[in-house]
Amino acid sequence: MIKVLSIIIFLALVSDAYCQFKLETYAIVGVNVIDVKNRRIIENQTLVIENDIISGIFDSNDYNKPDSIQVMNFRGHFVVPGLIDAHVHLATNPSKEDNFEVTKKRLEYLLKNGITTVRDMAGDARYLNYLSRQASLDNIVSPDIILSNDACLDK
Repeated sequence: MIKVLSIIIFLALVSDAYCQFKLETYAIVGVNVIDVKNRRIIENQTLVIENDIISGIFDSNDYNKPDSIQVMNFRGHFVVPGLIDAHVHLATNPSKEDNFEVTKKRLEYLLKNGITTVRDMAGDARYLNYLSRQASLDNIVSPDIILSNDACLDK
């Protein structure tokens, strides 16, 4: 579990919010990829990241790195798909224990621990829309925020 968390924390640290510069293209070498679709672990892989998107996954033994790509060795660590927490309460009472500063810390904690999307269970819709907008604009470090009534908005 520590290895999984370390790769997630590392990826958070190379984001715009935490770096003085941004790597446009880099490779994470030697990781074990959790393939949830096929229920297996694919060992010793290289992930090439371009503009914050995984552009390729290769066997590390066969990967020939171009000179222009920064390489980060994470041999033995794991990469997992983002997780969804489908039952959170972010804005039950935004004027007290769910105030903006406390909520920002909670959201950052969730993201740094692998939660890439949260679904709020019917908090204050105005406040949740504000939080969701701030997250989508990258004004706060946060998973994507979905409101429980979002599914009804398209009907």
